[in-house]
Amino acid sequence: MEMYAQGDILFVRRGMPSEKGEEIMDGVIARGEITGHTHRLRPGQDAVLRAVAGLMYIEAMREAVVEHVLPDGRSTGDHDSVSLPEGIWEVRRQREWTPEGYRQVAD
Repeated sequence: MEMYAQGDILFVRRGMPSEKGEEIMDGVIARGEITGHTHRLRPGQDAVLRAVAGLMYIEAMREAVVEHVLPDGRSTGDHDSVSLPEGIWEVRRQREWTPEGYRQVAD
């Protein structure tokens, strides 16, 4: 199974679901809880972010870059950009175990 990670976000190579879902026009995959940073598709690429049945997918017609940026577009310096090869990528939030149970990792 081919995977890439950027902070608390995991990208897993998959096939496209049967329904196309809704295109997420701003390319924002996740927003940071503290600084307002985002994990987002670099604008102007040949890639589409979609929401399908409660999951997110990136459809990359060519290599797609996911950035970790502040609200003004500057890199946060926390995580390097991730280059995803052409294909369909399921977007997952990583989880961690605590005594209270599983929770999403906060970035």
